[in-house]
Amino acid sequence: HIEQLDASFLPSYCNRIIAYTEMGLHDRAEEMFYLAQQVSSDCALCYYNIGNSLYVRGLYKKAVGCWLRTAELEPTHPQIYYRIAQAFWYDNDYEHAREYFLEELRNNPGDIDVIFDFGLFLLEKGEIEAAKEKFNRILEFKPCHAPAIFYLGEVALNGGDIEHAVEFYDSALRHDDRLSGPYYRLAQCAMAQGKFRKARAYLMSELRHPIEDANLLVSMGSMFFTIATELRLGRNTEVTNTDYTDAQNEIDLDNATHCLFKSLDIDDANANAYYYLGLISIYRQLWDDAIEFFEHAIALNPDHVDAVREAARSYLYQGNMDEAYNKLYQARAVAMDHPGLKELGTAMMLRRLIQRSLPVIKWFRSQHQ
Repeated sequence: HIEQLDASFLPSYCNRIIAYTEMGLHDRAEEMFYLAQQVSSDCALCYYNIGNSLYVRGLYKKAVGCWLRTAELEPTHPQIYYRIAQAFWYDNDYEHAREYFLEELRNNPGDIDVIFDFGLFLLEKGEIEAAKEKFNRILEFKPCHAPAIFYLGEVALNGGDIEHAVEFYDSALRHDDRLSGPYYRLAQCAMAQGKFRKARAYLMSELRHPIEDANLLVSMGSMFFTIATELRLGRNTEVTNTDYTDAQNEIDLDNATHCLFKSLDIDDANANAYYYLGLISIYRQLWDDAIEFFEHAIALNPDHVDAVREAARSYLYQGNMDEAYNKLYQARAVAMDHPGLKELGTAMMLRRLIQRSLPVIKWFRSQHQ
């Protein structure tokens, strides 16, 4: 409507770039940008806004070009060098990403968002001490910054200091119990100590948060499965077999299954999700389901030796010796010395010997009746 009143009013185009980007209508966003260019080719905000559209589409180099133009036209534009650093980072241009992170911090040394992201960048690059310094600097400005505390826990855990890691995770949750991540890490630490019931409680707390990371969900699914199998076998001091009921066992398995299927909703090409679903099916003695899940995992990743091995085991239990041997040979071709293959091969050989001996045994019995 503004455009109809005054076609030369630049904000009528500039703001529609933002709106169309938010709606995912990037062609229309670009159309607004080119219309804005006809009014003025020197609008810093127009370049910034269309840069956002390019960035969310993964066109990082083009986004950088637009944001560099914004910086040229308006050097004081808020967080412009930070945005350029992010684009270089996601485009795997780490040298330029570092350069622009530092440029932003020279201009705005107290910007917590920038310090935090730079800490994550350094952590990804393996510069642990430098990352730790950034997270500690955040706490100088804001002592209750839960994400920074959480990542100090990550640094401690990476260094093998589980005790201090747990302290950091607990502290992060005291400041923000809605933060995603600490409960999951606390569950891992509890499991490392054999405290499976405590680990389950932490995992259940983590599940209350929205989780969009498929690998995290697969890991949680595998942990629920481990809890179910370890407590059923009574291999820890927390419970006895009589304390752990069939109903609780099914709940743990259901939670594992829920996490794994949810991960497949996000990434249906995750071979590990199918692998763990296969393990759950074996545990429940659903051999057909197990084979189907393992075959899915193998189709996605033919070198997934564990999936191939367990597929062989499932075929063995079904009595399909030809397929069992095919999978065993496939697993050996990938990793001859992989754990469990030798024992599985022995079990298959014994099964075949027994099958071949049955006619002789039957004949012998018939002769001595």
